[in-house]
Amino acid sequence: MLVHNPLISLEPHENPGRREGGGCEAEQGIAPERTGRVREDASPKRQRSKRPLSADQELVFFVMLAKVNSAALYGIDALRVEVEIDLASGLPQLATVGLAEGAVRESKDRIRAAVKNCGYSFPAKKITINLAPADIKKEGSAYDLPMAIGILAAEGVIRRDHLKEYLMVGELSLDGEVKPIRGALPMAVAIKRDGLKGLILPEINGPEAAVIQGIEVLGVQHLPQVVDFLNGERSLKPT
Repeated sequence: MLVHNPLISLEPHENPGRREGGGCEAEQGIAPERTGRVREDASPKRQRSKRPLSADQELVFFVMLAKVNSAALYGIDALRVEVEIDLASGLPQLATVGLAEGAVRESKDRIRAAVKNCGYSFPAKKITINLAPADIKKEGSAYDLPMAIGILAAEGVIRRDHLKEYLMVGELSLDGEVKPIRGALPMAVAIKRDGLKGLILPEINGPEAAVIQGIEVLGVQHLPQVVDFLNGERSLKPT
Protein backbone atom coordinates (compact mmCIF):
# COMPACT_ATOMS: atom_id res chain seq x y z
CA MET A 1 0.00 0.00 0.00
CA LEU A 2 1.30 3.38 -0.94
CA VAL A 3 1.59 5.91 1.83
CA HIS A 4 1.34 9.54 0.80
CA ASN A 5 4.29 11.50 2.03
CA PRO A 6 3.66 15.25 1.87
CA LEU A 7 7.39 15.89 1.55
CA ILE A 8 7.55 13.97 -1.72
CA SER A 9 5.83 15.60 -4.71
CA LEU A 10 4.89 13.51 -7.72
CA GLU A 11 4.70 16.66 -9.89
CA PRO A 12 7.80 17.21 -12.02
CA HIS A 13 10.08 19.97 -10.81
CA GLU A 14 9.90 23.12 -12.89
CA ASN A 15 13.15 23.73 -14.69
CA PRO A 16 13.74 27.45 -15.06
CA GLY A 17 15.71 26.76 -18.21
CA ARG A 18 12.72 25.16 -19.99
CA ARG A 19 9.45 26.52 -21.35
CA GLU A 20 6.43 24.86 -22.78
CA GLY A 21 7.09 23.54 -26.25
CA GLY A 22 10.45 25.28 -26.41
CA GLY A 23 13.03 23.02 -24.80
CA CYS A 24 16.10 24.36 -23.05
CA GLU A 25 17.15 27.59 -24.73
CA ALA A 26 20.55 27.48 -23.08
CA GLU A 27 21.19 24.01 -24.53
CA GLN A 28 20.02 25.09 -27.99
CA GLY A 29 22.23 28.19 -27.90
CA ILE A 30 19.29 30.58 -28.39
CA ALA A 31 18.94 33.84 -26.52
CA PRO A 32 16.03 35.64 -28.19
CA GLU A 33 15.71 38.48 -25.75
CA ARG A 34 19.44 39.28 -25.73
CA THR A 35 19.75 38.88 -29.51
CA GLY A 36 16.72 41.11 -30.04
CA ARG A 37 18.17 43.86 -27.91
CA VAL A 38 21.47 43.77 -29.80
CA ARG A 39 19.73 44.00 -33.15
CA GLU A 40 17.44 46.79 -32.00
CA ASP A 41 20.40 48.76 -30.61
CA ALA A 42 22.58 48.19 -33.70
CA SER A 43 20.02 49.42 -36.24
CA PRO A 44 19.93 53.05 -35.07
CA LYS A 45 23.73 53.14 -35.10
CA ARG A 46 23.84 52.10 -38.74
CA GLN A 47 21.20 54.70 -39.55
CA ARG A 48 23.08 57.43 -37.70
CA SER A 49 26.23 56.73 -39.72
CA LYS A 50 24.31 57.52 -42.92
CA ARG A 51 23.04 60.92 -41.79
CA PRO A 52 24.28 63.86 -43.89
CA LEU A 53 27.17 65.98 -42.63
CA SER A 54 26.37 69.11 -40.68
CA ALA A 55 27.38 72.54 -41.95
CA ASP A 56 30.39 72.62 -39.61
CA GLN A 57 31.56 69.17 -40.75
CA GLU A 58 31.21 70.15 -44.42
CA LEU A 59 33.26 73.31 -43.73
CA VAL A 60 36.05 71.23 -42.17
CA PHE A 61 36.29 69.02 -45.24
CA PHE A 62 36.08 72.04 -47.53
CA VAL A 63 38.97 73.81 -45.82
CA MET A 64 41.25 70.80 -46.41
CA LEU A 65 41.25 71.26 -50.20
CA ALA A 66 42.57 74.13 -52.31
CA LYS A 67 43.19 74.81 -56.01
CA VAL A 68 45.70 77.24 -57.52
CA ASN A 69 46.32 78.11 -61.17
CA SER A 70 49.78 77.67 -62.66
CA ALA A 71 51.22 76.96 -66.11
CA ALA A 72 53.40 74.48 -67.98
CA LEU A 73 55.63 75.30 -70.95
CA TYR A 74 55.47 73.29 -74.19
CA GLY A 75 57.89 74.74 -76.68
CA ILE A 76 56.87 78.36 -77.24
CA ASP A 77 53.37 77.82 -75.84
CA ALA A 78 52.02 77.58 -72.30
CA LEU A 79 49.16 75.50 -70.92
CA ARG A 80 47.27 76.29 -67.75
CA VAL A 81 47.83 73.74 -65.00
CA GLU A 82 45.59 73.37 -61.97
CA VAL A 83 47.51 72.67 -58.76
CA GLU A 84 45.21 70.76 -56.39
CA ILE A 85 46.22 70.33 -52.75
CA ASP A 86 44.51 67.95 -50.34
CA LEU A 87 45.29 67.70 -46.61
CA ALA A 88 44.28 64.53 -44.80
CA SER A 89 44.90 62.96 -41.42
CA GLY A 90 47.70 60.42 -41.27
CA LEU A 91 51.46 60.24 -41.11
CA PRO A 92 53.04 63.54 -42.25
CA GLN A 93 54.18 63.24 -45.85
CA LEU A 94 53.99 65.12 -49.13
CA ALA A 95 53.29 63.32 -52.40
CA THR A 96 53.15 64.95 -55.85
CA VAL A 97 51.21 63.22 -58.64
CA GLY A 98 50.40 64.18 -62.22
CA LEU A 99 53.53 63.25 -64.20
CA ALA A 100 55.84 65.45 -62.14
CA GLU A 101 59.50 65.35 -63.22
CA GLY A 102 62.55 65.44 -60.92
CA ALA A 103 62.68 69.18 -60.19
CA VAL A 104 58.96 69.21 -59.39
CA ARG A 105 59.22 66.24 -56.99
CA GLU A 106 62.19 67.86 -55.23
CA SER A 107 60.16 71.00 -54.58
CA LYS A 108 58.66 69.54 -51.39
CA ASP A 109 61.86 70.21 -49.46
CA ARG A 110 62.13 73.79 -50.76
CA ILE A 111 58.48 74.48 -50.01
CA ARG A 112 58.64 73.10 -46.46
CA ALA A 113 61.73 75.15 -45.62
CA ALA A 114 60.38 78.32 -47.25
CA VAL A 115 57.04 78.13 -45.42
CA LYS A 116 58.68 77.59 -42.04
CA ASN A 117 61.39 80.22 -42.53
CA CYS A 118 58.73 82.80 -43.43
CA GLY A 119 57.05 82.28 -40.07
CA TYR A 120 54.14 80.06 -41.16
CA SER A 121 53.27 76.66 -39.73
CA PHE A 122 53.72 73.79 -42.15
CA PRO A 123 50.84 71.30 -41.65
CA ALA A 124 51.81 67.97 -40.08
CA LYS A 125 49.36 66.07 -42.27
CA LYS A 126 49.28 63.78 -45.28
CA ILE A 127 49.57 66.21 -48.20
CA THR A 128 48.69 65.19 -51.75
CA ILE A 129 49.41 67.57 -54.64
CA ASN A 130 47.90 66.82 -58.03
CA LEU A 131 49.02 68.66 -61.16
CA ALA A 132 46.15 68.55 -63.64
CA PRO A 133 45.89 67.59 -66.42
CA ALA A 134 47.67 64.51 -65.15
CA ASP A 135 48.57 63.11 -68.58
CA ILE A 136 51.01 65.92 -69.46
CA LYS A 137 54.60 66.19 -68.17
CA LYS A 138 55.37 68.92 -65.62
CA GLU A 139 58.96 70.15 -65.54
CA GLY A 140 60.92 72.87 -63.79
CA SER A 141 60.73 74.66 -60.46
CA ALA A 142 58.02 77.22 -61.33
CA TYR A 143 55.43 75.23 -59.36
CA ASP A 144 57.06 76.02 -55.98
CA LEU A 145 55.05 79.20 -55.41
CA PRO A 146 51.60 77.83 -56.35
CA MET A 147 52.23 74.68 -54.28
CA ALA A 148 53.18 76.69 -51.20
CA ILE A 149 50.19 79.01 -51.63
CA GLY A 150 47.87 76.03 -52.08
CA ILE A 151 49.13 74.32 -48.91
CA LEU A 152 48.63 77.50 -46.87
CA ALA A 153 45.17 77.99 -48.39
CA ALA A 154 44.15 74.41 -47.60
CA GLU A 155 45.36 74.96 -44.03
CA GLY A 156 43.18 78.08 -43.77
CA VAL A 157 46.02 80.63 -43.63
CA ILE A 158 45.06 82.24 -46.97
CA ARG A 159 41.64 83.35 -48.14
CA ARG A 160 40.49 81.74 -51.38
CA ASP A 161 38.61 84.66 -52.90
CA HIS A 162 41.28 85.48 -55.51
CA LEU A 163 42.84 82.08 -56.14
CA LYS A 164 40.75 81.45 -59.25
CA GLU A 165 41.49 84.90 -60.71
CA TYR A 166 45.29 84.73 -60.85
CA LEU A 167 47.91 82.38 -62.25
CA MET A 168 51.07 81.94 -60.16
CA VAL A 169 54.59 80.82 -61.02
CA GLY A 170 57.91 81.12 -59.25
CA GLU A 171 60.74 79.13 -57.69
CA LEU A 172 61.17 79.44 -53.94
CA SER A 173 64.48 79.64 -52.11
CA LEU A 174 64.77 78.24 -48.61
CA ASP A 175 64.16 81.68 -47.08
CA GLY A 176 61.01 82.32 -49.12
CA GLU A 177 62.52 84.47 -51.86
CA VAL A 178 60.76 84.13 -55.23
CA LYS A 179 63.36 83.37 -57.90
CA PRO A 180 63.07 83.93 -61.68
CA ILE A 181 61.50 81.40 -64.02
CA ARG A 182 61.47 81.02 -67.80
CA GLY A 183 58.50 81.43 -70.12
CA ALA A 184 56.76 84.45 -68.61
CA LEU A 185 55.62 85.75 -72.01
CA PRO A 186 53.78 82.60 -73.21
CA MET A 187 52.25 82.29 -69.74
CA ALA A 188 50.85 85.81 -70.04
CA VAL A 189 49.42 84.89 -73.44
CA ALA A 190 47.75 81.83 -71.90
CA ILE A 191 46.23 83.97 -69.13
CA LYS A 192 44.64 86.35 -71.62
CA ARG A 193 43.40 83.44 -73.72
CA ASP A 194 41.80 81.73 -70.70
CA GLY A 195 40.21 84.92 -69.39
CA LEU A 196 42.05 85.15 -66.05
CA LYS A 197 42.58 88.45 -64.28
CA GLY A 198 46.34 88.45 -63.90
CA LEU A 199 49.71 86.82 -63.31
CA ILE A 200 51.71 86.66 -60.07
CA LEU A 201 55.36 85.93 -60.82
CA PRO A 202 58.92 86.86 -59.79
CA GLU A 203 59.50 90.60 -59.99
CA ILE A 204 62.41 90.21 -62.39
CA ASN A 205 60.11 88.48 -64.92
CA GLY A 206 57.48 91.23 -64.73
CA PRO A 207 58.61 93.36 -67.72
CA GLU A 208 58.61 90.31 -70.01
CA ALA A 209 55.01 89.41 -69.17
CA ALA A 210 53.84 93.04 -69.20
CA VAL A 211 54.18 93.08 -72.99
CA ILE A 212 50.72 91.50 -73.11
CA GLN A 213 48.03 94.13 -72.59
CA GLY A 214 44.76 93.60 -70.76
CA ILE A 215 46.02 91.56 -67.78
CA GLU A 216 47.51 92.43 -64.39
CA VAL A 217 51.18 91.52 -64.05
CA LEU A 218 52.15 91.51 -60.36
CA GLY A 219 55.83 91.05 -59.56
CA VAL A 220 56.79 89.75 -56.10
CA GLN A 221 60.05 89.18 -54.26
CA HIS A 222 59.04 87.04 -51.27
CA LEU A 223 56.36 84.52 -50.31
CA PRO A 224 54.77 86.70 -47.56
CA GLN A 225 53.99 89.36 -50.18
CA VAL A 226 51.73 86.92 -52.01
CA VAL A 227 50.09 85.71 -48.79
CA ASP A 228 49.31 89.26 -47.65
CA PHE A 229 48.01 90.24 -51.09
CA LEU A 230 45.60 87.31 -51.28
CA ASN A 231 44.37 88.06 -47.76
CA GLY A 232 43.70 91.68 -48.68
CA GLU A 233 46.37 93.02 -46.33
CA ARG A 234 48.73 94.37 -49.02
CA SER A 235 48.40 95.88 -52.47
CA LEU A 236 50.78 95.01 -55.30
CA LYS A 237 51.66 97.54 -57.94
CA PRO A 238 51.19 96.16 -61.48
CA THR A 239 54.30 96.11 -63.65
